[in-house]
Amino acid sequence: RQAQQHYVEISIFASLIGQRITLRAQERNQEQAGRFETLSKRMWGLGLSVLVVMCLIGLALGRRSSTHLGDIASALDQLADAQQDAPALPRIEALQCSGHGAFQRLANAVLVFRASLQRQQAAEKEAFNLAFYDPLTELPNRRLLCERMVQALGECRRHPQWVALLVLDLDGFRYFNDAHGHVAGDWLLE
Repeated sequence: RQAQQHYVEISIFASLIGQRITLRAQERNQEQAGRFETLSKRMWGLGLSVLVVMCLIGLALGRRSSTHLGDIASALDQLADAQQDAPALPRIEALQCSGHGAFQRLANAVLVFRASLQRQQAAEKEAFNLAFYDPLTELPNRRLLCERMVQALGECRRHPQWVALLVLDLDGFRYFNDAHGHVAGDWLLE
């Protein structure tokens, strides 16, 4: 009987220990589940925060790139529309000085294009002046006179108008030039 009593007591004791171990395991599982939930919430929060920061950085970089590309497009439009003088491009000059990488190279290319356009316009103006004006007196030459006469006569044909031509002849200029030299003759014409 005593053995049976010990057996019952040991069984009850083992049962109590099993229950306590089970309760302790459940408590630990709940603690771990709570920690896991807290950590997962933190990870989700951190992940979402990083995602928002990355989106904001991407948006800022995109806006900056868009601004630079808009400035370059505007400058190219201005250069394409420029009839006489190449326009000032302060935003492109600033981008060339402060930009990096591809935007700096694009700004440099736009400024090189503007300088080329300025050289071309200056050459065209010089060619026009050489073709239609006397280099000494800067007065219109015979070619420009003929061109303007054709224009004036064309206007007279389309619209009944009068046209007049005044010719000045310097009598004896050739003798003055021969007697005093071409330098004196050029000075007199100026």
